[in-house]
Order: sequence, then structure tokens, then C-alpha cells
Amino acid sequence: MKKSKFHTQPVMNDEGFTLIEIIAVLVILSIIGTFAVSRVSALDATAVEKSFAWVESELNSRETLTWSKLKISDGGWVDDESLFAALDLDMGRDYSWSVKTGGGGALTFRGKTISVERSPSTSSRPATWKIK
Repeated sequence: MKKSKFHTQPVMNDEGFTLIEIIAVLVILSIIGTFAVSRVSALDATAVEKSFAWVESELNSRETLTWSKLKISDGGWVDDESLFAALDLDMGRDYSWSVKTGGGGALTFRGKTISVERSPSTSSRPATWKIK
């Protein structure tokens, strides 16, 4: 304890935090943490949905590109089966397919599975993919 020049009573050294202050900070941090965890789990679900929307767009782009390449090739467009056989369906290591013959099937990403349908291509238009 230090003695003040102006007081005859000793002055307490108030360095550090009291137990009540520490507990109050911990309570506030736990409340903030609870909200943060709920927001992160909502972001994860949104990311999966956005990923499936990306897959639909990507499949349609790949379908159009493959169809266009076949149309301008020497052999031209023959039929939908040959177009589907030439199509690259690899969406990456996080995705797994259960593809039906001719297109469509089930696509799984992060434990969530969706149904995907494919309308057949014709000589005048490429096939289209749709997430169900």
C-alpha cells in the first residue's frame, strides 16, 4: 500500500480486474458466441444451396458447349446419347453422382442429396439440366 501525499489514509492499489468483472466479460462473450454459431450454421446451409445452383448453371454451360462442339465438328450432331457420352459430368471431389442413363439422377454434396433432371438434346437445341 502506498501513502498519499494529501491523505493520511493508505491508498489501495487497484491494478487488475475483479472476479465480477471477469465473469461479466465471460457472460457477454458467451452470448456473442451463441449468436455467431447460429449465423455460421445458417451460412453453411446457404452455401450448400448456392453450390447446387452453381451445379445447375455449370451443367447447362457444359451441355451447350459440348452440343456446339458436336454441331460444328465434321460428324455433326448425331443423337442425344452420343452427346451425353461426350459430356464431362465431373463437378469436383466434393460431389458424388448417381447418374441415370441419358442424364439426370442424384447429386450429393456435403451430405445433402438432390434430384437432377436432364431434358434430351435435339439437332436444334442442347439439353437442359434442372435441379428438383
